[in-house]
Amino acid sequence: KDICPMWSCKLSAASKPEEKPTAVVAASHDSVIVGFAGGAIKAFPTPTHMGPPTSRMQPMQASDTFPSHDQLITQLKIYGEGKILVSSSMDGSIRKFCLDEVMRAKMPTMHKFFHNPYNGGVAQVFCSAMCDFFLTTGGSDGILVWSDPRAGLQTPAAHPIELERPSTR
Repeated sequence: KDICPMWSCKLSAASKPEEKPTAVVAASHDSVIVGFAGGAIKAFPTPTHMGPPTSRMQPMQASDTFPSHDQLITQLKIYGEGKILVSSSMDGSIRKFCLDEVMRAKMPTMHKFFHNPYNGGVAQVFCSAMCDFFLTTGGSDGILVWSDPRAGLQTPAAHPIELERPSTR
């Protein structure tokens, strides 16, 4: 029988629905970022308590907070070698944050609304390696491909994408 080591932490003493964690991503070996049902996004130290959480545990204090969404966080992803956090929410929006303290002032938070929150908001998000274009899906809005306006990318119609086709020989 294999036994896997497990570490845990308690995130909140209250049992309010908006404080329930809904998404998590490892920001580094030393920290995790958690999205909550109420739209909050917070960074915490990596759990160090061996075993499952207990009722006697004190809630862990957040080491950083990020601007909140208006509804449940559906996904958190790290890009750019751990320097960029992308979040999506049921409110229909995507946010892009710089995790590097020095670069935060130079790269303001991007916040864009793309999917109708009444049709389910943003369910999934994917970002290119350079974080210059995004793919999102959610509700009945279909799939959207878009770019950060600061990236200066042109529309696909101006530069059609040519795909390699398999050889028929």
